Amino acid sequence: GRREYELECDTIEEALEKLCKLPELPELADLVAVGVRKVCGARFQRRAITVSWENCTVELALDEGVLTGGGVDLPLREVEVELKTGSREQATLYAQLLAAKYGLEPEKLSKFQRATMLAEGLFCDGI
Repeated sequence: GRREYELECDTIEEALEKLCKLPELPELADLVAVGVRKVCGARFQRRAITVSWENCTVELALDEGVLTGGGVDLPLREVEVELKTGSREQATLYAQLLAAKYGLEPEKLSKFQRATMLAEGLFCDGI
């Protein structure tokens, strides 16, 4: 439900340069021009497969690593279901079935939101 851009880059500087060239992000170049500093982040390995189920195709990803912020590294282990094509309702149902079968709890906050809260010294459910 949110815009997400994925780029393969060796450094954050390289990623910012590429992102600033995207026509979908005209405001980013102005933000980068005033200066960027690292506040928080995430380092993780992702194992993913594409799953076709009912009227949708999803990426089922297992992420393991850490969220960083405010000098704290917090372990990260999560299962993510990302809709690639088809019905959002069916993708949601697939995620709910996985959660019920394996005792998983939904996380309403993105990795970025949780890492930002760490950087601000705030802690939320799930952290």
